[in-house]
Amino acid sequence: MSVREASRQFGVPRTTIQDRLKGKIPYNIIRKTGPPPFMSKEREHKIANWLLNIAKCGFPIKKCDLIDTVTKIARDTGKLHLFKNKQPGQKWYLNFLKRHPEISLREAEGINKARALVTEESIRKWFKDLQSYLQDNNFAEVMEDPRRVFNGDESGFSLLS
Repeated sequence: MSVREASRQFGVPRTTIQDRLKGKIPYNIIRKTGPPPFMSKEREHKIANWLLNIAKCGFPIKKCDLIDTVTKIARDTGKLHLFKNKQPGQKWYLNFLKRHPEISLREAEGINKARALVTEESIRKWFKDLQSYLQDNNFAEVMEDPRRVFNGDESGFSLLS
């Protein structure tokens, strides 16, 4: 097998394989492993699911809230000493996101005052008023034409063809 083929097949950089073959890196080198994970894969998976579920409900969690939650879990399990400064840092956070690619970072959009005041009652009233306006001006058939598409929000109403 060629070096290039081995690199592709096993996902090892080509230069690493070449360095090993040339003796630049001894085969018997002992690599120091990092500390054991403080949390099991199952518990970490539960946290990832919690993040996804709570975001689906409209309450996405900020980074600081995730760090606080993980800090509390570490404290409750007696493993807080495994972190510098007694809490997970940026490295743990970034690695957590790498281990759980289904979680993505999003910037929250600020909502304007008009959007914040929209309620179900105000939406129903708006449609009732629209229907009355269309009937009063002999435009009621507009709402019965299935080819028409209306796109509306609290700031405007556009007609699409």
